[in-house]
Amino acid sequence: MTELLRAVDAGTPGARDELICAVYAEMRLVARRMLHGGRLPWRVSPAELVQNTALKLMVQQRLAARDRSRFIACSAQLVRRVLLDHTQRGNGTTRVTLVSALAEEPPEEVALDTLHGALERLARVSAEQVRLVELRHFGGMSVDEIAELDGNSAAAVQGHWRVTRAWLRDALAH
Repeated sequence: MTELLRAVDAGTPGARDELICAVYAEMRLVARRMLHGGRLPWRVSPAELVQNTALKLMVQQRLAARDRSRFIACSAQLVRRVLLDHTQRGNGTTRVTLVSALAEEPPEEVALDTLHGALERLARVSAEQVRLVELRHFGGMSVDEIAELDGNSAAAVQGHWRVTRAWLRDALAH
């Protein structure tokens, strides 16, 4: 995958399409896991989510991804945008269950646009915390995967995750 990402970055013809084909199955597994984990609305199928995310990847001018983990992080941001687009197209209010965000409490269902608003407010305080939510919630990454991606310890990421979850719980309550 790293070679494909380099080829995409270098502008090699056809490399982006080859990359999408190579990661399609993995992206679909992540989407299916999110859907069956209750984190996505039932109206969005894994195939639809992956296809729309892949389309956004294909039209992006530049991928800020040098390896598999960074590619998944980039994809997580696009998944969030795809879901927001789905909601804003007039398909009704899309609700997501924050299983990963509120793991120590019963799952809470919240409108996606409400979550987006909370993440926009959080971005003014800490872009890193927003990225953490995107990676965990929209990208399906584990604490260990994020630690490896960022070069941090799992304990440090878990600590940041606890703080982020607390902030998010408070923001969604108000």
